Amino acid sequence: MADRSSHVREVSDLYIQVLQELNRNSVPYWLELDLTFQQMKVLYLLKQKGPLKMSDLSLKLGVSMPTITGIISRLVERGHGSALVTRAPSVQDRRQVWAHLTEAGTAVTEQLDRLNRQLLETSLAQLNDSQLETARTGLNHIITAVKEQPSAAVAATLEPTTAKLNHTLNGTNPTTTLSDEHQAAV
Repeated sequence: MADRSSHVREVSDLYIQVLQELNRNSVPYWLELDLTFQQMKVLYLLKQKGPLKMSDLSLKLGVSMPTITGIISRLVERGHGSALVTRAPSVQDRRQVWAHLTEAGTAVTEQLDRLNRQLLETSLAQLNDSQLETARTGLNHIITAVKEQPSAAVAATLEPTTAKLNHTLNGTNPTTTLSDEHQAAV
């Protein structure tokens, strides 16, 4: 079974390398944007989930309400560009405020997605037909496996890693490494 585990790890490592290379090539374009990483996270979260209450954004991003209010304010009140997000009170409860992605916000996320797609397609165009077919087949298998994975199982697998990451970010010294937890999960 160790052989299978090593193959799983190798494919996982290769996938991460692909993402890292794409990021390495796209970072210069991201840096040209006048957006912080937190602001980008808000844009993509709203793109993925649709309009969200400010309190839900705060929880999902793990930041305080004043922090999320500041992030949203900067996305709404852009001095040199169009608002990327709008805020609106809930019709049912005016104490609740909802954040919505604007057309300009959607355009920013779509342009960045297009950039990543172009970078990947340029790389894939270098493959011969056989290599391209092998990549297509392999990626389809991965997509199927990810989609079929029950969300509870994914959450249970990721909990130790998330806890480890939080320890690292908070400067505490947990006893196992991310690699150890990943191996145990596989």
